[in-house]
Amino acid sequence: MPKDRRPFFDAKRGAQLLATVLAAGAAWGLLFATLGESESVSVSSFGDEERTTTMYRLPDLVGPGPALAIAAIPLLLTLIPLLARAYRQALSLVCTVVLGALTVLTGFTVGTFAVPALAAAVIACIVPGRASRISSTESAPPVGTGITGAG
Repeated sequence: MPKDRRPFFDAKRGAQLLATVLAAGAAWGLLFATLGESESVSVSSFGDEERTTTMYRLPDLVGPGPALAIAAIPLLLTLIPLLARAYRQALSLVCTVVLGALTVLTGFTVGTFAVPALAAAVIACIVPGRASRISSTESAPPVGTGITGAG
C-alpha cells in the first residue's frame, strides 16, 4: 500500500460505522416497534363489556412504502459517508447537517429515533481521519545540537 493512501478503516470510519448501526437500529424501531395503542370498550345489550386494544406501528399508520422511506432516510444519510472513498469529510459534514435538520424538523415524532445516530455522526465530523504522520527526522532534534526534549 502506498504511503499517501489512507487505510479504509480509521477512527472517523469507526464513528461513521457507529452512526450507521444506530441509524439501522432506529430504522428497525420505526418499522417494528409499537408507537401507540388505542383501547375501545363496547357494551352489549346484556351488560357484557368487551375491550379491544389495537397497537399501532408506523407502517400501520402511514403505509408500508412511506414507512420504509421514513426509516431509510437516516440510514442512507449515515451510510453514504461510511462507504465514500473521495470527499469523505465534505460528505460527512453535508449528510450530518441534513440529518440534523431532519431530526429537528421531525423531533417530536419520528425524529427522536435518529438522535443517537445524529450524535455519532457529529462525532464522526469532529474525529480526525487519521493521525498526522511525522517523519523520523522531525520527531527528534538533531544529535549534537544541545537541544533536549525536557523543558
